[in-house]
Amino acid sequence: MSSPRRINPIAAEVQFIPLQAGFYLATLRSTARAPQAIGHFTVPSAQIAGLHPPAGKGEPIEIMSGGGREGWLQQRGDQVVFRVPPSGGQILITTYRAQGAAQSNLDIAILPLSALLDQAAAGTGPQAQTPGPQVGRPAQPRAAAPRAIESQPVSGVLELLAHNAMLGDRRGATDVWVGDTQARQQMEGFAVTAVDPRFPADGLTYRAGFANRRETRWMPLGSYCGTRGQGLGMVGIALKLSPALQQRGLDVEYAVVGRRCGAVPPVRNGATCRVPDGDVIVCIKVRLIRRTAAAASPGAPRQAPQPPQGGPAQRPSDLGAWL
Repeated sequence: MSSPRRINPIAAEVQFIPLQAGFYLATLRSTARAPQAIGHFTVPSAQIAGLHPPAGKGEPIEIMSGGGREGWLQQRGDQVVFRVPPSGGQILITTYRAQGAAQSNLDIAILPLSALLDQAAAGTGPQAQTPGPQVGRPAQPRAAAPRAIESQPVSGVLELLAHNAMLGDRRGATDVWVGDTQARQQMEGFAVTAVDPRFPADGLTYRAGFANRRETRWMPLGSYCGTRGQGLGMVGIALKLSPALQQRGLDVEYAVVGRRCGAVPPVRNGATCRVPDGDVIVCIKVRLIRRTAAAASPGAPRQAPQPPQGGPAQRPSDLGAWL
């Protein structure tokens, strides 16, 4: 007598997506079915993997963080960061569902990490645009959320220093991401200095929080805030301008990127921008901005002069236009 035929309770679909070089974030945004366990396996779910190139013809795609080493997406909000080498490559997305069920209908968004960082700084989320391939069920169009406060950047005034484990100090102008943009090494400290001598010495203070649940005091402009070589990763930052600068309609805005969670939306003026428990900051961005007349505080001038047109080479600092 022949034994009864065993039916595999899990079905799978495979999709290949070619990508150019860079760092990417895959996010499980939603699923039409609630997760269920079949043995030790969760469905619906998806796994992100890199298609290995032929021997001697390029580097493999590297799964860097999220979803464990295997790159799993199982619950809404799960994320996987991966690196595509300079030669480019293809990722393999395998989606799993219960046998006999309709398509797993997972909504997976794949975004270049650089685009995600820029969206965080601009105050828009990845749902506001669709710059990367969408996997599974197409996302419904969403309008970009309006900015709560209209603002204009003030460039050429401050410089940012970030210290990451194994990487040392890295410097950059404000309004750019500084630190480990490859999302690997934790940040252990930072400092902000004024490159325009007209910026007041008491115009900005800042502090940091760390994985051991300790916080620094408010540090003056130009001071290093944090540690070096002690293995203490930063988990939060806060910056604030002096009351005099805020009354003139200036704000300081800042955002962070976590090794696991990705970009955290920006906050302003003393509020803490932090990553979830268990995560650490890998890079930060700081912006000095000017509120428009409609949004400025009552003590601010009714209308600031427009800064001259052109790039930073034509105007090293906008500070004189605002103060």
